[in-house]
Amino acid sequence: MCGSNMSATINVRSSRHAALMIVLSALFTLRVAAQALQRWWPQDGLPPFDAWQGSSLSYPLLLSMQVLIVAAMCRVGWRTLRGTTTVSGRAGRWLAGLGAIYMTDPCCVLPSASP
Repeated sequence: MCGSNMSATINVRSSRHAALMIVLSALFTLRVAAQALQRWWPQDGLPPFDAWQGSSLSYPLLLSMQVLIVAAMCRVGWRTLRGTTTVSGRAGRWLAGLGAIYMTDPCCVLPSASP
């Protein structure tokens, strides 16, 4: 009986994490889509494309990386929702390192871009 209660707690917690991951993934996807929209079909209601581009990477490379990130975020969110996610400290450290590399370029460029 104690084991079933523990399992239920893990499922509820996983559902909450999955919901948060899905919301954050959707927000990031909207940001990526809005930047792409502004690049190829400029809209008056969005900031100019140059205001979105805080990286020295070429936009096609940046967009490719962002699409891969969105795909990974969706996969992890879906697996967490289904309860099939496995936790790995090694993978977590590797992903944190990739995230740090991804963020290093914008963090270095942004301060010099401000007046």
